[in-house]
Amino acid sequence: MPATPRSRTLAGLWYSMAMAATLAFSFLILAGQFLDYAWWRWIFHPALTLPWAG
Repeated sequence: MPATPRSRTLAGLWYSMAMAATLAFSFLILAGQFLDYAWWRWIFHPALTLPWAG
């Protein structure tokens, strides 16, 4: 029996989250290459981390 998602809504949500994460990380890596920055520096950029620093 093939594996099926519990609901169509959860499957759509899961695939949407995976697509958004993939596009975001690919953009960060691409921008990091053109701007001569390592991709991980964009993830820990102060503009992204300071609002949650408390």
